[in-house]
Amino acid sequence: MVLKKYFYYFSGLALGLLFVSALSAQEFPDTVKTHLLNEVEVKATVPSSFKANAPLQIMQSNVLSKTGALQVADAVKFFSGVQVKDYGGTGGLKTISIRSLSANYSGVMYDGIPVFDYQTGQIDLGHFSLDNVLTLILQTGETGDLLQPAYERSFAGVLNILTPSQWKNPDKKTELKASFKTGSFGLVNPSLSVGRMLNHTFSVRFSGEYLKSQGNYPFTQFYGLSDSTSKEKRKNSEVELYKLESNIYGHFSNGGKLSGKVYYYHSDRNIPGPAIYHADDAIDYMDVYNDYSGENVKDKTAFLQANYTQPLSKVVDFQTNAKFNFSTIDYTDISIKYGDENQNGKKENIYYQRQYFLNATVRYRISEQLSVAWANDGIYGNFGSNFSDAFPSRTNWLSALTGKYEHPVFTLTGSLLHHFTDDKNKTGNALGSRSHWSPYLGLSIKPLENLPVRLRAYYKNTYRFPTFGDLHLSRVPPLNLQPENANQYNLGLTLATSLGRRISLLSFSGDIYQIKIENKLVALPRRSLFDWSVQNFGRTETRGLDLNFKMQGQLQSGFSAQLSGAYTYQKVLDKTNATKSAYNQQMAYTPRHFATAYLLLETPWLDINYTVIYCGKRNYTGIDRPEYRMKPYTEQGFNLQKTIHRRDYSLAFTLECLNLFDNQYEVVRSYPMPGRSFRLGMKFIY
Repeated sequence: MVLKKYFYYFSGLALGLLFVSALSAQEFPDTVKTHLLNEVEVKATVPSSFKANAPLQIMQSNVLSKTGALQVADAVKFFSGVQVKDYGGTGGLKTISIRSLSANYSGVMYDGIPVFDYQTGQIDLGHFSLDNVLTLILQTGETGDLLQPAYERSFAGVLNILTPSQWKNPDKKTELKASFKTGSFGLVNPSLSVGRMLNHTFSVRFSGEYLKSQGNYPFTQFYGLSDSTSKEKRKNSEVELYKLESNIYGHFSNGGKLSGKVYYYHSDRNIPGPAIYHADDAIDYMDVYNDYSGENVKDKTAFLQANYTQPLSKVVDFQTNAKFNFSTIDYTDISIKYGDENQNGKKENIYYQRQYFLNATVRYRISEQLSVAWANDGIYGNFGSNFSDAFPSRTNWLSALTGKYEHPVFTLTGSLLHHFTDDKNKTGNALGSRSHWSPYLGLSIKPLENLPVRLRAYYKNTYRFPTFGDLHLSRVPPLNLQPENANQYNLGLTLATSLGRRISLLSFSGDIYQIKIENKLVALPRRSLFDWSVQNFGRTETRGLDLNFKMQGQLQSGFSAQLSGAYTYQKVLDKTNATKSAYNQQMAYTPRHFATAYLLLETPWLDINYTVIYCGKRNYTGIDRPEYRMKPYTEQGFNLQKTIHRRDYSLAFTLECLNLFDNQYEVVRSYPMPGRSFRLGMKFIY
């Protein structure tokens, strides 16, 4: 507690020094612009993540289209430090966890504005396809961008999904992109995007996508520790969804920029149950195998969001964001025909939630080296269901003071975020009012001018409130539930350089980190597995290593290549109770080793991409025993693409193979992943 107290004092002092240093900023030689220009001339393809004081990973659309990824969740697997919990198939739930901090610490932004889920706090990345995505950015800690909402700073890490916002060719009034994919297990996936430049100020873009899949892929069922197996086929995996999106963009003569978005998503998904057997009652394992499921989920999400950015003067910029979100989940289970949960021959639970979000941020450039920003966010959300009389609501006020000092040798960034949360419930328990301060301090140093290497370090505190699901959906109401508190420490190195025409970019980054969580929220069974409660039970400690490598260059005329790799080592230990068997054991579903790589080869005739994903062994409980262990797996695939370019349009044909060697594996126990599959695609761009 003493260290924590003094760190707050230190953070406040550091922020104060940022302001005071403005008085002496003019004493430094004005060499910043010249230095940056020289650096760019020597290393023209250096990524913007090179100077960041926290890990920043970027993937552009030209790479996304060749990795065999259909959804955002598929592409995120190629970032280091990320776990994707995948329940299998196109329609299966897909959530991310950055550095094993759980999905609740991992924010998702869509064009710079938050995506909300007050029920579980977990954003399903299966809702986002890659067809209209321009860039994916994964930031851990905080970036150097001061003009952002305070809410974005409240997460341990953020995935920002960016769609096209600028008109590429002012001489072209209309843009058209149409694509169609089909493949194994009944996949049908057409999409259409149309953009129109209305005048010199405004442009609009409309897009729509439809996806249908049977999801009835074959898999090998393994029976415990025995050698018995059988060939089965996934059941109840059908999915049908569509997404509609419209955007308006404005670029005004006074420098102001406006973007507005209307989004609607609807899905009808059958939920495949776990493929399990009951060994306790079994004489023959094959007789007790079961993968039946009568579950179905209908998701509907609609939101309206807008962003406006305006330079108020040469040194002051203003940004505001607003959003309204409404979503419903209709869950049914026809297998429950009796009991208290039965309703008209089935169980049906309907959940609905609303969120309102408003942000205002002002950035002030005190000097060429020093900038400060002040961000204020207001968020209101409520939640309800058809089976509970609880109707909770939550009001959040977040304020962030941020400063950034840039010197030719170092960059210092600091922020202080204040959370104020007021929980209310018309009929039951609520958290009431809570307040918390979360500091951040990041430093990037270039020790030698002629060496393209930077050192970086940061500290960040993150505060997570229990979700409405934690508080109100358990059978036993939780008592005195407290928010989680996480402290992150990171030390890293980045290198980016060019070795000439043959190797235009060579980059490497490595980060070691430690994370400590207090008051970890866990669900505990009581009288049965259907009678559970959420409690503050745990304390965890994470030590990890993230490595990233990228090399690209020109082999010869018409031939180019790009090689990229990422590796993650994580040791996530339960530090809750030294008398328990799970103490000092690796947390469930957390592999010690995880690695990905892809090789892109562009030729005059064909573009070829090869991908590989490796996941080491892990346990599905918090106890390291052979009977709880899940085997490591490797998934490999390739993508072949032929593009025909004409003066006004281009036409691309793709052939993809996923899980080339038909490896049978599970990410979540008893939820088998698809084996070998193929996809054919065609894309027309005008």
